[in-house]
Amino acid sequence: MSAPGKALLAALRTRCRPFARLHATQSDSRPWRSLLFDGERHLLDVAIDGPDVDRAVRSLREAAIMADLDLSGHLLVELSVERVAPETDPVTLRLRALTLDAGGALNA
Repeated sequence: MSAPGKALLAALRTRCRPFARLHATQSDSRPWRSLLFDGERHLLDVAIDGPDVDRAVRSLREAAIMADLDLSGHLLVELSVERVAPETDPVTLRLRALTLDAGGALNA
């Protein structure tokens, strides 16, 4: 897993920690570029279990709305949360994210 992918997973775990445990079951990160920025697209399948799974899922959805996760050296610009298997234990989610290098524009 890339450095931005690891930072994203750590931030997601921290966001869930007061309520439940988040475990990555599958992950994929691919380079992403625009005219001005470098970054990565991430796909994470995660399982969440613990005492308050619904609250943990709500917390992740709030983070997605606000793109509010601390990723040292990277910026989270997009996050979506999809419930893959709603009635399972643990709950399975698919997260899609776009992170940008915090360094700014490309060095051309």
